[in-house]
Amino acid sequence: MATSVQNPIREKLQPSGSVTVDAPASGQCANQGAKSFSTPHLGFQAELPSVSKPISLQVMGCGGGSWQLEVSKETSVRELQVMVAERSGVPADKKVLYLNNQTLVEGKVLSQYSPKSKSILMLVHKVYGG
Repeated sequence: MATSVQNPIREKLQPSGSVTVDAPASGQCANQGAKSFSTPHLGFQAELPSVSKPISLQVMGCGGGSWQLEVSKETSVRELQVMVAERSGVPADKKVLYLNNQTLVEGKVLSQYSPKSKSILMLVHKVYGG
């Protein structure tokens, strides 16, 4: 003979991506053999972290050198410029970065350029005075 037990804890997915959990009021238990307990109604929201899979960019420099760079799609262009400057030795204000044939602009994030793993990031030195 099978008996069904209703679980009084319910999870509700909110439009914001958070989860609301409603726990039983005092004295209610899901298991028949469990002791009753006295707690006030529990309700809380837990934010679900945004999980972004890292992507690998192939950075191609002017001098023919290249290297791999692991970044997130949420990485800002400014953060990317700093990473490339540290690796290449070329200051951020002395170079231009291109991804998918688009010039990367400060104030944007990589996801706005639709990067894919193994995309090529071009590093070009700025030339002043022609």
